[in-house]
Amino acid sequence: MRLEPGDAALEALDVPLRCEPQIRDLRLDLTSHEPDELLPALLAGIHDLAHRGRCLLSPDVTALNEVPDHLLRSVPRELGNARGEQRDTSQLVQQLLLRSLGDLRTPQTYTRSVISLIPISDANPTRRFPVITIALIALNVVAFIQTPGLGMSDDSTAYFVENAPAPCQLESECPRRPLQVGPSTVVEIPDRSFTSFLTATIFAMFLHAGFLHIAGNMLFLWVFGNNIEDFLGPVKFIAFYLLGGIAASLAHVFTHLDSFIPAVGASGAVAGVMGAYLILYPRARVNVLVPIFIIFTIVQLSAWVVLGLWFVYQFLIGAQELAGAGGVAWMAHVGGFVFGAIAIFLLGGRPQQPRVRWQPSWRY
Repeated sequence: MRLEPGDAALEALDVPLRCEPQIRDLRLDLTSHEPDELLPALLAGIHDLAHRGRCLLSPDVTALNEVPDHLLRSVPRELGNARGEQRDTSQLVQQLLLRSLGDLRTPQTYTRSVISLIPISDANPTRRFPVITIALIALNVVAFIQTPGLGMSDDSTAYFVENAPAPCQLESECPRRPLQVGPSTVVEIPDRSFTSFLTATIFAMFLHAGFLHIAGNMLFLWVFGNNIEDFLGPVKFIAFYLLGGIAASLAHVFTHLDSFIPAVGASGAVAGVMGAYLILYPRARVNVLVPIFIIFTIVQLSAWVVLGLWFVYQFLIGAQELAGAGGVAWMAHVGGFVFGAIAIFLLGGRPQQPRVRWQPSWRY
């Protein structure tokens, strides 16, 4: 199929002029490429598709900004107008990198008003001790302690650039000149093969940009991960967790192929765990910490409410990110969550009856 500027189909769709395709065939012929050229050709097609998607979405960014609040308006009212301002500390990496690049511009990061629902536990006991979940938390903590500056300094930014994957590395289109991320800290974005990129992706799952970043991810992993480990068993759970992190990273990469910002954190893999939890235990009760002004209270909600609201919010903000707003890898959260839900279903996961904690009966 060939589309040209001024085509009636484009006019009917009211496509912005800058989004109209050039005069060329929009078909990717895989048979015309050598085996080692297939991946670059496929990435180029995805990059073009993502660019057009961002063009089509950009006029409606303002409207999209209003969707989450409109959709979730009833939740704060029921919980006592429990709203708060939250800023993801992982934005530090982008801020420090952008500060060092005078001629490269990306949209400014921002603070959004979000529903502050913090799960702290669930009423869904496990049958076995969560060895792997605790081991993953321990590995993340060790990696965080060994990160220069605990993820919050110029040295840590250089460490992330050298060890974490950046989307532009798949197409070898990263900035070639050294990046000055501090008064005396200079770093270059390394070239990576696809194998090296996957290795860096796994390593980056254990890196975090600050204490709040790792604390939030590990809390979610502890609340929801032990039940998924209990269902899958230790070996399958390790594979599930790592594959979820890889899927989440690729979801971010394929929607940001021109980005040079390294992606760090376990949130993609943890999102996969959360997606699996929603499929297995939608009716489990989750204890949620809700800040109401300066008072914190605990409310018990169904897992499908907590995780469903979380996913919808991530998806809507991810749409804004594609349109050029924000600096958090929202689409990684969406990709990890979708992977977890689909993967657990394919592994035989179906809604389970939450187990009840044993309580002694007293007679008087």
